[in-house]
Amino acid sequence: MRFNRYFDYQTIVDYVILDSKWYDNSNSKTCTSSRWNDTASCWNGRLSELVRRQSPFYVAGRACIAQFVTNAARGGTRERGKPHAWSSVLNYISPGDIANYNGCFTNHLHMPNDRNPINVPTLTRFIQNYTICSTKGDTKDCRTNETTTELDGQRNFGYRLDGLTKPDSPLRNAITYCNRVIFPIVEAEPFRRTDVCYSGFVVNRSSRFSTQRCTPEETACQTKFIISGAITLILKQCKHRDACMSNFRGNGQNCLSGDAGNNKQARVCHFCCTGNLCNNSTDIQDY
Repeated sequence: MRFNRYFDYQTIVDYVILDSKWYDNSNSKTCTSSRWNDTASCWNGRLSELVRRQSPFYVAGRACIAQFVTNAARGGTRERGKPHAWSSVLNYISPGDIANYNGCFTNHLHMPNDRNPINVPTLTRFIQNYTICSTKGDTKDCRTNETTTELDGQRNFGYRLDGLTKPDSPLRNAITYCNRVIFPIVEAEPFRRTDVCYSGFVVNRSSRFSTQRCTPEETACQTKFIISGAITLILKQCKHRDACMSNFRGNGQNCLSGDAGNNKQARVCHFCCTGNLCNNSTDIQDY
């Protein structure tokens, strides 16, 4: 398999073997069971539970399994396999989101001394473009249940990574933290009509907000915080839900991380809710 200089194959091998639930399940429960007895057919079948069939990784993986069987039959003789070109599928996530996620992941990842370094951009690219959420027991929690993200399609790759990773993996804490900060989950809730929101602009909570009747297109209430040192400006208004959620996704580490309060620059944070007068709080921690 042929890779460019920005793709770290060692990272993929290390993650799949040492950190993924998929390999742990295959190696200890499925392919070594009395039924399968560590057969090539078992590993080929299990491969389709991790890697997209259209992916060059799937083709290369099957070729490696076949080569291993051949080598074992010959007493361990190695042959050089044919190279496989690879290409990425289309990304529907913005480069800025990917860069923020990779930066967060890199900054919060702490690997043991006996492990190879993890190339975070390589790992997230592999998960995003080449893996799937299995329906099997070991990875069925690949996508979140009873919650929804405002992210569709491949944008859920962070939660796929979360679902594929073993609980005791050294990557676990960084994955959990960065998913919460960069791709926050919005709790699923029944539709609630929004006819009126708190409205107005106050400084350091020095006055009260008025109320505003929303237009039919304004289906949510938005609260905007502008924080600069000891000064907090709060703006409340009716807002179209999609527009509000677009603002909310821009919060990133600037608003939701544990280090946000240490930011010396002015912070701008948006929060959304549905239901009459739902934006009643003036404390950013309530959001």
